Amino acid sequence: KEVPDGAFFDIISFMLVTVFDLQTEEIEEAKADGDNTELDSSDRNILGKDEEIAQAIIRATETANYTSKNLGLLLREVHLDVWSMTEVLRLHLASSGAYRGQSLQNWRYQQRGGYRLLDDPGFQFCRDEPQILNALNTTLVTELSVSDKLKLLHCLMNQCLTFAGIRDEIDVRMDSMFEAQKELRDAVLQENKRIRDQVAEDKREKKEEMEKKKQEFIQQGQEGAEKKEVLTERQKEAMKADEEKKEREKTRKEEIKRSEFLEKEKELQRNILDFQDKTSIHCLGRDRAFRRYWMFDTLPGIYVEHDDDTIGDCLDTPTPWDPEATAPTEEQALEKARDILSRTTSNINPDEVVKTYAKKPVLKQQTIGNNCELENGKGEAKEENGEEHKNGEETKEEVKEKVPPWGRCLEEKDVCPVHSSILPKTTWAVLSTEEQLDQLIDSLNPRGFRESELRDRLISDRENIEFKLKKASKPLAQILKTDETLEAEAEKMLESVSKQRDKNHKYGGAMAMPMGTKMSDIVEISLRDQIIELEEKIYIGTLGNLKVRSRDEWQNAVQVRDYNMGCDQLAWGPEKEHTLSADQLLPETRSNSPTEEDESSNKRASTGSTAAAAAASLVVRQLAAAILQVGQMINDTEKYLKSPLGEDEKDRKKRLKEEEKKKKEKEAEEEEGIICEEPAVVLTPFQKWECSLMSATNIGQLFLHLTTLDNSIVWSKSIMNTKCRICRRKTDPEKMLLCDGCDRGHHIYCLKPKLKSIPQGDWYCSDCKPKERIRSPKKKVRRVFSSVEESEDEEEKTEEDAEPEEEEQEDDDEDYRNIKKKKSKAKKKLIEASPEAPAPKKKKGGIANLLGKRRAAANDGEQKRRGAESSEEEEEVAESGRSRRSGRAKSNQASPELENGKSKSKRRRGELDDDIELQFSVAGLNDLLDGMMGHKDGWPFDHPIKKSVAPDYHKIIKNPMDLGTIKAKLDRLKYSCNQEVLDDIRLMFNNCYQYNRETAEEYGCATRLEKFFNKE
Repeated sequence: KEVPDGAFFDIISFMLVTVFDLQTEEIEEAKADGDNTELDSSDRNILGKDEEIAQAIIRATETANYTSKNLGLLLREVHLDVWSMTEVLRLHLASSGAYRGQSLQNWRYQQRGGYRLLDDPGFQFCRDEPQILNALNTTLVTELSVSDKLKLLHCLMNQCLTFAGIRDEIDVRMDSMFEAQKELRDAVLQENKRIRDQVAEDKREKKEEMEKKKQEFIQQGQEGAEKKEVLTERQKEAMKADEEKKEREKTRKEEIKRSEFLEKEKELQRNILDFQDKTSIHCLGRDRAFRRYWMFDTLPGIYVEHDDDTIGDCLDTPTPWDPEATAPTEEQALEKARDILSRTTSNINPDEVVKTYAKKPVLKQQTIGNNCELENGKGEAKEENGEEHKNGEETKEEVKEKVPPWGRCLEEKDVCPVHSSILPKTTWAVLSTEEQLDQLIDSLNPRGFRESELRDRLISDRENIEFKLKKASKPLAQILKTDETLEAEAEKMLESVSKQRDKNHKYGGAMAMPMGTKMSDIVEISLRDQIIELEEKIYIGTLGNLKVRSRDEWQNAVQVRDYNMGCDQLAWGPEKEHTLSADQLLPETRSNSPTEEDESSNKRASTGSTAAAAAASLVVRQLAAAILQVGQMINDTEKYLKSPLGEDEKDRKKRLKEEEKKKKEKEAEEEEGIICEEPAVVLTPFQKWECSLMSATNIGQLFLHLTTLDNSIVWSKSIMNTKCRICRRKTDPEKMLLCDGCDRGHHIYCLKPKLKSIPQGDWYCSDCKPKERIRSPKKKVRRVFSSVEESEDEEEKTEEDAEPEEEEQEDDDEDYRNIKKKKSKAKKKLIEASPEAPAPKKKKGGIANLLGKRRAAANDGEQKRRGAESSEEEEEVAESGRSRRSGRAKSNQASPELENGKSKSKRRRGELDDDIELQFSVAGLNDLLDGMMGHKDGWPFDHPIKKSVAPDYHKIIKNPMDLGTIKAKLDRLKYSCNQEVLDDIRLMFNNCYQYNRETAEEYGCATRLEKFFNKE
């Protein structure tokens, strides 16, 4: 049996991670991450015409949304370990062929060559092997049979091969292989051309030399009188040496060129074989019995496979075999050659033919037997012509019995060693030494149809094969083991595991499980240990407490494979509408206490698999309740939970908005008389997790929920992981005080002043402590001397800093009025005597305060330009500015009645400023414009319409507008309130409707974008 974290787990987890990574690459390349298109059950273009296949695709789509709906995670984001791998694998297979959005579906159809949902190998696997999928519900994947494991690996491998990235990689390798083959052909052609040119050059040189000698001979004949020059022996030797040197130099150059070509040819052949191995695995060849010979990069040796059921039927007649056939002698060969020559008109020398024929190797009749042992198949008798001894005596060797070679077809299928399905055969064998390789090459028939190709391949790749055999001698020794060796190693391994478990029990406190414990029990015990461990981490970290009567009793019950709820009932879901009492989690014999007659009837009814399934279901329910209690330990989920079970402020607002929308729809339906049973409450991620947890059906799902909870807890806020902000140490967690605002730790003895104990209630550090305004006692009213502008600034400052309470405002106003009454009369006369009182210095408020200094500066510049044009306009602008900001347009000529009602006018002006601020939100408008410009239908409105695109546009549309122009005006502070921006956006839509027809694409984009605009 395979151990849970053995080699098979590594292979499965590696392939699952690879599949998930390839899925992510395709989603990113297709830009389908935000595509939430739902599957239309009536769309037959996607589901097909077969109703059964359509329902299977719908079920796969629902399974694909299980983790995102209940855990807030995609399946590829779920924590993958030894215990959760089986459930993740089951969900992955069950979700194969799921619909994942229109964008991704269209991309796959184009990039995968007409890919459809039912083409997923996992989808076909679920239809062909439903029993394996059902087995993953109750057992670990490591407990499956070897054949089922191979089917799973085969399915995952086929899934990997369907992805566009893998297909592209295969295409690249195929192109590289074709290029290497083309390069090899070009190199061979170039070498052949070079040889032909060299031969032609030699012939030309010889011809020129002959012509030269002929000319010299003719010239000497004409001169006749002259005597032929006689060379000495030394000169002849020197000339001969020069010729030999030239010949050697020529031969050396030829050998260098030939060796370079052979080296290049060898390298190209090696590259071609390498590309072939990386593209697909090919066998080396087949022998006469259709057995395949394999070599693998990760396994040493030559492997012989005899497991092909597709070789066909037996021959009509047995394979011919002549036991008297022997290798021809020289006389027989000469006679055969003369017979051939007598029937031809060729002038070939018979002696040369005899020599050539005699040089051919004698056919060896050695073959590989059924057990992959080399044997003398034809059983030839040794030569009867014995050797002569020194004393002249002749000896005759004994004649062996002639046995036909193995691998012949015998016509009858039941007894045929090649085609029989009844006879025993060795399915796999291995050749691991160089001697066996030599014997294999010698046993293959060089004139056989299949064996000749295998023989040539072995000879050409002999160097690489020998290198692998020498390098992998030790791994082969580990593979080739006898049954006794395997049994001894198994016993040794069990003994070491037992010792390790005893050691863990003695020093680590872990429960030592006896040898032979069922895998289901090991999984259950591991889950219980993780539940207790998580509960202790939450409790010790002061993140929450168990809501039970006795924590020790609850822990002890979980440890001894039992369950004690410790409370009256559990509640979960929205408004705690789902409940579970302690009696519902007790076995039937304990909860119902039946009589003896009932017990006998129950025993008969709940025997076999039904009783086991009921017991397993009860255990799952109990453990789910225990995990629920651990999750509900955390009271402040907003503070101590993060994504995926926690939600931030943005997600919370979105959920509340959706909930409010559902409530309004429900109220509208109720007014119309429609009964709606669906609740209007939108579940939080933690509530979804609770409901999904309590509906779990196997332990694998419980592992997923438990790990999701563990990953969602903000462990940095645990007191075990908190450092003192002052001394930066984690020591003394019992004396660590956490700030209720920032959750940073402080030792009580590190604070100044030191604390003797943990204070009751909320405690805040110096940074988070709310700042209290200390009001100074009322002092004697002093005389204030300042200019008119300073007094006005002081009045405005008093207005802005006024407290919201009515009594404090009245007190401040009274003080201010007293101070103002005591001003000198001379100063007041000076102000009245001035021909024109200068405009009071304005401080930003209302719109100017919202827009900032840039907006205020723009307004001031605009007012100055207007003042230069007309003095009357300057007075109006000044009055309007004073009336908006300070409310003192007539402060110098104000009547006593207006002065007495100043406190009321202050409140009205504050309310007016608040309304103006609410009416203009630059950040919100920017977000709205960015959302519209980033919308898929916002492309026609990103920039102004050019005359080159639509020549008649500006003749029809008098006031063109687009999102780019609106955003630019907003950035340049051309707007003063929200309504102006919204009016320009609606003007843009009206222009589009006025210019375009309803059938135009821009018209449809405007309709959809306007819906988005109204929604936002």
